[in-house]
Amino acid sequence: MNNPLFQQNIISLSSINPELAFSISQCSPSENCIIEQSKDGSSVPVIKNHKNILQLHSLYNPVKEGEKLYKSGDIKSGFVIVFGLGGGYHLYPYLDDPSIHNILIIETDKNVLRKIIENIDLGRIFASRKTDFLIDPGFDELKKNLIEKYNPSIYGDLSIIQLKNRINSEPYFFENIFREIKTILDSISNDFASQAQFGKRWFKNTLQNLQYAEEYSKPLSPSSRILIAGAGPSIEKHAELIRKNRGNSVLISTDTALPFLKGENIIPDIIISIDCQHITYNHFIGTDCSSIPLVLDLSSPVHLSRIFKEKIYFSSGHPFSRYIATYWKNFPVIDTSGGNVGHSAVSLAKSLGAKLIELYGLDYSYPDAKPYAKNSLIYSYFRKYESRTASIESSVFSFVYSNPGNIKSNKNVITNSKLDSYYKHLRDYIKANQISTESKTGSPRNLTYKSSNVNNGSLFFSSGRSEITWRDFVIEYRNKLIELPVVDTGFNNYYQSLSKKEKELWATVFPVCASIRKENKDEKLDTSYVLNEGKKWCIETINKVLKENIFKNK
Repeated sequence: MNNPLFQQNIISLSSINPELAFSISQCSPSENCIIEQSKDGSSVPVIKNHKNILQLHSLYNPVKEGEKLYKSGDIKSGFVIVFGLGGGYHLYPYLDDPSIHNILIIETDKNVLRKIIENIDLGRIFASRKTDFLIDPGFDELKKNLIEKYNPSIYGDLSIIQLKNRINSEPYFFENIFREIKTILDSISNDFASQAQFGKRWFKNTLQNLQYAEEYSKPLSPSSRILIAGAGPSIEKHAELIRKNRGNSVLISTDTALPFLKGENIIPDIIISIDCQHITYNHFIGTDCSSIPLVLDLSSPVHLSRIFKEKIYFSSGHPFSRYIATYWKNFPVIDTSGGNVGHSAVSLAKSLGAKLIELYGLDYSYPDAKPYAKNSLIYSYFRKYESRTASIESSVFSFVYSNPGNIKSNKNVITNSKLDSYYKHLRDYIKANQISTESKTGSPRNLTYKSSNVNNGSLFFSSGRSEITWRDFVIEYRNKLIELPVVDTGFNNYYQSLSKKEKELWATVFPVCASIRKENKDEKLDTSYVLNEGKKWCIETINKVLKENIFKNK
């Protein structure tokens, strides 16, 4: 076929998606798509769908129609998904908008696309670094694309633009795609919510902990049998059983379970803490456990680093922690993806080579409407504000039933979607990693799993040695941040021009950017502004921590 326009379009498309360009060049144009001329001379695709004929753009002035759609959209995102390519007229205003950095176009029929490419010049769209294409994607392909390319810390909320008659031509396809995108975004949004809530705190806590993490830490020895104590109410039934089983095992206590164990005169062998919030410190008040080895996230509150004599830091999924473990000092890794300390305690026990993990108080529910075991922090907190008109019982009731529409009840055990998610995530983690676990009789959640595999966990749980001081590392890291080019162009162009190490540096800043977006949630913040402000905040925080450390050591 000798069609210069088609060849020109295919060459442009191959610059961003060579596989798609080749695939389209091998297929035939759709007979259900015809091209008509609008009154202003533009070529408009028309779809013949059953007995309906659907023009994808105005047959009067498709360019003005596209501008009208753009102006009515009130886009507040740097990332746009477009349902339907059509003749591309609705896309040009988004290509010209410097605040929009990524345009994902979703189509369903390569044969229709072939017909359009043969007759309409789409070179500007195909050649732009902003654009990306998915044609009839499966769920996994769609999920992979969005997770890799859509970062709400950078782009803000995601926007969807719909080419109305293209959707009407194949409603089932686009309705299904919309549902799948919503499912994927729910997962991405949960991660973003954590970054927005804690991004700045993760960064600052980690910086403050580095001077302590530089110190030598005594490794934890392996154990074939490990007991884990959580703060669920069911642990109250098992205090004597824990004492009985202590002889030939190691007891790991979550920070939340410490007050209960203290009240029962049970001293754990190891404590684990993952929460970056300063309120975590209250779990340790009055427990007199500073000589017990504490396993803690690099982003934990610095108060814990100051009071514990034996500390073993670990690296979780935070980008700054991963960067530190790569370029300064190796730290063991614990899975914190479950979002709760019980899940992470199981990951720690696995790393210590446990062949059997006994679970106490990992309830992920409220048996008899009781949220935690006695002596837990929540009760002392509510007791502090108790009065004649607001008893501790009413505070606990309000806590348990804080979202009535989300409550489930079964045999006096109350759950909600968050607790269910924690439970299912840990259950799936145990099965996926073939970990032998045992929930005791009376536990409201069954996490017992018999594995035929032998756990070959690490021999010792410890961190490596650093080649330079924490201070020199932080100064070097700060200087590299300063050297990063200012973001003043489209993000895609900018990001693609960076080296691998420069991209790793930016990854450490992204959670801070999420916090900045949350702090300014009512404003439409440009991507460039958010990134530059995030970098600026990190540099200023580093300077402040370095300065505080100098005065502290004088």
